[in-house]
Amino acid sequence: MDEKEIKINGVTIFIWDAVDIDDEKVLAVWVSFGRSGLEAKSFLKKVRDTCKGRLPRIFIDGGSWYHWALRVIGFKKYTVVSFGPRSAIERLFSDIERRIRQFWNGFIGKYSIESMERWVKAFVGFRNCTKDLKRVLS
Repeated sequence: MDEKEIKINGVTIFIWDAVDIDDEKVLAVWVSFGRSGLEAKSFLKKVRDTCKGRLPRIFIDGGSWYHWALRVIGFKKYTVVSFGPRSAIERLFSDIERRIRQFWNGFIGKYSIESMERWVKAFVGFRNCTKDLKRVLS
C-alpha cells in the first residue's frame, strides 16, 4: 500500500491505494486532502474490509503515519521496503499520473473530494478489468 500526493487545479490531494502484488489488481482506493495516521487508519479500514478473513502482509514505505494505524486496525504483519514488492503500486501511480496529465493536469469545472474519489475508483476498476481480460486472452 502507498499514498501519492497529486496537485490538480492547484489543490493537493492524496490518493491511497492497496495493490495485490501477485496480480497487481487494486484492492482498495481512497482520496483525501491530508496524509497522517488518521487518514492511514481510515484507509486501512477499507483494506481490512476488502480482505475477508486473514489479514495479509502489508508492504509499506517509510511513512511515519503507517505504523500506528497498522497496529490500531489489527495488521500484525507488515514490512517496510523501498523496492521489489512496492513496484506494483508505483506502476499504478504512474498510470494514474499519466492519465491525469492527459487532462493537462486539470479537470474542467468544480469538483469535490467525492468526485475525485469516483474518478480514481472508475480508473482503477477499468485497469483491473483490463488486467483480467489480458490474463484470459493470454
